[in-house]
Amino acid sequence: MFKLSRTLPQHLEARALISIKGFTRNDTVTFLDVKMNICDLIQHVKYVPLIDQIMNKLRRVTNVPMSCPVKGNTMYNITNLVITDELFPVYAPPIHFNVTINFLDNKKLLALYRLQGTIAKA
Repeated sequence: MFKLSRTLPQHLEARALISIKGFTRNDTVTFLDVKMNICDLIQHVKYVPLIDQIMNKLRRVTNVPMSCPVKGNTMYNITNLVITDELFPVYAPPIHFNVTINFLDNKKLLALYRLQGTIAKA
């Protein structure tokens, strides 16, 4: 759960960085590095199939709005979000991944979200 102290500004930007590392290699590869307005990002994720599938799962387990504005003084919750291997093609290699999202207000860091994980064969 989290609570915003104020409504998120319309000009808020998000920088998403996704890096991956294979099991057998030591080098890390930047898979995605993009910065854009958060309202535009929310509106356009449907054009990225994997992220759209994750957002569809998220919509079922959260009260976080999927459009702007994102109101302040509201308790937001994400409950039991489960991402399974069904989203990934069977030929996807096992990898370690790191997802970092920086939320920027006038180029100043407002919030940071970090997720680390592993996709492995069962």
